[in-house]
Parts: sequence; structure tokens; C-alpha cells
Amino acid sequence: MPRFHRSHDLAWARRARLTLLCGALLAAGLGHAQSPPAATIVFAADGATLIDASGQRRPAARGMAVASGDTVETGNGTLQLKMVDGGMVALQPGSVLRLDAYHLGQNGGAEGAKGFMSLVKGSLRTISGFIGKARPEDYRLDTPAGLIGIRGTEYTAALRDGLTVNVIGGRIALCNDTGCTDVARGMTAFAATRSAAPVVSKLVSAVVSPSGGTSASRMAEATDAAAGGATQVASASTAQRTSGEQVQTYLRALVAPSPGDGQTALPAPDDTVVAKPPGNFAPPPGTPAPDLVDPPAPAPAPAPAPAPAPAPDPGPGTPAAPSPAPAPAPAAAPFVESPLRAGPGTVMAVSSDREGGTQAVSVSGHRTYAGSALAEVREHDGSGKRLLHAGIPVQAHADGQVAWGRWTDGRYRAGAGRDDDDDGDGGGRTRALHYFTFAGTPTLPVLRSFGAFASTAPTVTSARGQLVATGSENAATGSLRVTFPGATGGFATFSLSVPVADQTFSLSGTAAQTGGFGFAGPARISSTGSGCATGCTGALGNGAAVRGMVGGANSARAGLLYGFHSGLGTVTGAVVFKP
Repeated sequence: MPRFHRSHDLAWARRARLTLLCGALLAAGLGHAQSPPAATIVFAADGATLIDASGQRRPAARGMAVASGDTVETGNGTLQLKMVDGGMVALQPGSVLRLDAYHLGQNGGAEGAKGFMSLVKGSLRTISGFIGKARPEDYRLDTPAGLIGIRGTEYTAALRDGLTVNVIGGRIALCNDTGCTDVARGMTAFAATRSAAPVVSKLVSAVVSPSGGTSASRMAEATDAAAGGATQVASASTAQRTSGEQVQTYLRALVAPSPGDGQTALPAPDDTVVAKPPGNFAPPPGTPAPDLVDPPAPAPAPAPAPAPAPAPDPGPGTPAAPSPAPAPAPAAAPFVESPLRAGPGTVMAVSSDREGGTQAVSVSGHRTYAGSALAEVREHDGSGKRLLHAGIPVQAHADGQVAWGRWTDGRYRAGAGRDDDDDGDGGGRTRALHYFTFAGTPTLPVLRSFGAFASTAPTVTSARGQLVATGSENAATGSLRVTFPGATGGFATFSLSVPVADQTFSLSGTAAQTGGFGFAGPARISSTGSGCATGCTGALGNGAAVRGMVGGANSARAGLLYGFHSGLGTVTGAVVFKP
């Protein structure tokens, strides 16, 4: 009897241990299954490959999940990732990117989140998500020539005989064994190797030590760097490899203190745009930013304001007090987000190409969408040539009658004679593309006035095809009066205000009716700054500065593209209107 009970107890103990072990493994598996992937593939050309942490390879395809530890290779194609924090990454042909540790924090928040990646070779363009905005040390891109840290950023990184970084929005810290260099929007930095100091190739870059101080000597060093010299800041010990701790220390010094805390921000050189401090959280791309100006309360019959008391007479010889600055223009009227359905239609777009050209593009075909964002246009539903594709949607909205947005790195077929794979003369490959497209069928005549209710962020592109400045979404406003009595002979008068790069451009004029519901024409263009000091001219062909169209059911919407050459570069964007 005792031996029977002992055997029974041992068997029961083994079963209990096995049950606990299975339960633990099941819980771990469920926990892993419930964790969101580091990224999702939103576009993959033929030849792109996904390699998991164990080394297993499989063809990359749209919708596939990419986990931390996985690597993506583009081969001869391109690949785009949507990161778990809302960021976007576009990889060019011949690129290899590893997601070292990219995950959200507890409860899906920023606390404990990490965004660590390695660009092994090739080039990418990325718009950061919320990881790294509140805590910049939580994000970094490692390359053979150095680490890149961010401060709310859109940038490109390319490994060609070293590392070249172009900052499109926000600012970055480029750190390697020699130290860290702050690179602001509109500037380019190059590091030949990990042990070579980064060289700033355009504007003078603010160089900040970990203590947060700046000095005339450091600014002089930065000036020398811009001219081709070497700049060394936050020096590491001899032959010391850059560490995450060094980047973390530098970035903390760079972003603190925050002006929002009533303290003084770090100084920046002239002509350098300083991004907002990371304490002001920004939503991921594609999400409308909250309006910082409280909208006026709706009041159908507001009481008249009392007349102001007259100012006292300053007396003879006393200069009059300056007039107060005008109040800022009201924010664009709200709209209800309502994506358009896939189907045939026409997309109007203005593209700033890689070689510095500007094209107004009208593409008709089968349109598909990813939420509110235009995904691509093909000749036919699911078949035929791709007429507009491979763009990263950085802004995308729709109200059920019109969709509008901005892409980066897209490709288009401007006509039957253009080859999608032709890199010459811009090759239909875009740096920035603004678009709009309609649902529903418009009707003639169109005799009505429209007001702008939304717009893409204006972009400025250099003559060499580099995106050097980006404005704010919904900042461009204006009015439009359409007089189309029939299919021909009509016109549209317009007035636009386009703020970008610390000045505001004003456009006005009359555009001739084209193609039934379209219009195009030149504009009188002026600027509050130096942008039109030597004259601003239309960039959309035949001297045109605007091209647009009336659309939507019963002609209830209108869209307008603008593009003009200025002293800053070529300014482009899109505005949508309703009655």
C-alpha cells in the first residue's frame, strides 16, 4: 500500500508540473500573438524579401507583418513599411533594413517604447511616428557611418561611399565616434566613415554640446564644416565606438529645456527652422493635427461688440502707437472623414520630380484607396499599367465627395510615351506629389463661388530636386469663383494665400476653362518676404501657376493645384473647395 500511494503521488506531481508548463507556454504564446507587429508591409515590388530572425526567407507581400529582429531586402524593387507607431519607411532598390527592436510600450503607449533600426545598405526615406517624439532617445537608426537620432522628423538616409542625410522636416542628430552634430530642416550632412566627423553641406548647422551651450567658436567650426572642413562636438574618447548612451545624452541636451516650460530654447543659426520641442506630442502621419487655436463658438446672432473707448490724444510731437497685428486667419472648417470607394476616375496632381522638374499630371484610370489615402491608379481594375503608384501618403483626407493628400517618392506615367522605369529627365519619379480626385458626376452649368476648406502642406523643392521646406497642413487658403455656362468659353477667378518658409505668397488671377470642368491659367504672385524679390512665375506649363477642376455630385466640390518658381525654390500644393 505505501508503494502504491508513493507511485500515485509521483504521477500526480508529474501531471501537475506538465499542466503548469503547458499553461505557461500557452500564456506566452497568447501574449506574443496579441503583441502588434513592429511594422506592416504596405507595398512591395517583385524581388523584395522578408527574412525573419532565424534566417528563413520568403517573398515580401503587401499586408505581411514584420517583427522585431526581422530584416527586409528590396532587391531590384522598392518596399514600404507602416510602423506600429504610425511612422512610414520607404526603401529604395538595393536596400537592406533590419528592425532591431521596434515596439510600443505598455498599454500601447510611448512609455517603454523603442524604435531601433539598422540600415545595412541602400537608402530610405522615413517620416517618424510617435516613438521618439516624447523621448528622442527611444529612436535611432544605426548605419555603418553613424547613428541618427530624431526630434520629430522627416528625413532621407543613403549609404553611398558614406552616409548622406537630408532633413526635410524637424531635425536630427548625426552621431558617430567623433561626436554628434545637429542637422536642422533644409540641411544636408555627410559622414564618410564612422570615425570621420560629419560635414554639413548646406546651411550652417547649430552645433550643441551635451551641456546645452553654444559658442561663437562652435558656430565658426560649423561654418568651416559647411565649407568642407571637419566639425567635432560632444567628443567621444579616442577610438570609442558611438554608443546608444552617447546619443541619448546628446539628444536630451538638444531638446531640453522646452520653451513650453517657460524656459529659453536652444539658439539656432539664421535661416534655420527650429522644430517644436518634443514635449508637445504630435499625432502620427495621416491623422489631422489638433487645431491650436480655439474655434469661435457658434453663435447665430452674436450681440454687437461695444465700441472701443477712444485712445487718448498723444499730443503734438508724440509718435502714434503702432496698429495691433491682425488676428490670425481662422482654421479651416471641419469636415467629416469619409473615404472614397475604389473605381474609375481622374486624379489631378502636381509633382516635384527628383531632377528638379515640376509636372502637372492628370491621370484617368481605376483608383484604389487605403482608408482615405489614394493607393494607386491603374489602367483597369486590377490589371493594366500602373499610372500612379508607389507613393508614401504623408497626408490623406476625404469627405465622401473629394479626396486629397500628399505623397513622397511616388511614380507616375505622364503619358503613353513615358516609361515608368526611365530615370532620365525626372523619369516620372517624384519627391513630393500633391493630388485631389472626386467621387460623383459634376453637371453644367457651374455658376457659383467656392471657399477653401482644406489644403495639403505646401512644399518647396530646389532646382536639384531636393525638398528643402514644408509648410503646415490646411495653411493654404483662398476663394474661387467659377463661371462655366457651358462646356467651353468659361473662366474661374481665384485668390490664394500660401504660407511657407517664414513668408506668405499671394496668388490671384483668372484661369480659362479647359476640358469641360477644368481650368488653368497664370497668376499674379507676390510675397511678404524675399521669395518674389526677383519675380515669381508659373511652373505648371505654358506659364500656368494654377490648374484645377470642378467635381463631385452636382459640381459641389472643386480642387486647385498651384506651382510656381520663387527665390526659395519651386512651391507646390493642393487646395480643395466647397460652396
